[in-house]
Amino acid sequence: MDADRGETSRRDAALAGRPARTRRSDTRPTVPGWVWLVLIVVGFALLVTSQWTRFDEREITIDAWSCTSTPSADRSWAALERAGCRQADLDLEIELLHGVAPVSGQTGTDPVVVPSVDGDAVNLSLKVVLENPATAIVLVDAAADPPRPGREMNGDVAGTRWSSPFDVAESEDFILLVGPRPGTS
Repeated sequence: MDADRGETSRRDAALAGRPARTRRSDTRPTVPGWVWLVLIVVGFALLVTSQWTRFDEREITIDAWSCTSTPSADRSWAALERAGCRQADLDLEIELLHGVAPVSGQTGTDPVVVPSVDGDAVNLSLKVVLENPATAIVLVDAAADPPRPGREMNGDVAGTRWSSPFDVAESEDFILLVGPRPGTS
């Protein structure tokens, strides 16, 4: 019936001396729905992968020093040096975590160099396991001049397992100041 109606209007238009009008939908090219779906998926994939190109890759170095008295994040660097914080070989394992997974699978004794750390990551944490217990561990930004104490790490009751959130910020070099055994400072 629609075809008859279309024919009638064309015939009437031809009789009136005007060109026949066609439906607007007949003149527009149509794009199948699957093409739109593919374009949306490809656009989303490009958006997501473009964010990965903004990866602020850094190589982080973490060294451990031994202190003869308990270090504190409230003290200045000069006070920590007077407290007997010096570079030393310690029996410990340092692990940098992104969420719950190790970053690049890097663990080891000091100094630990962790390649390709995302400087913009918000869920980095540092885990330290000591062979001998300690009274405290303070994370220090060694790239600053003078180095500045930053954060005291949280330890377990035995004083052998320590952890802390880790903020790369603008630094790439860090020092862990490890306090003496409990009862010796």
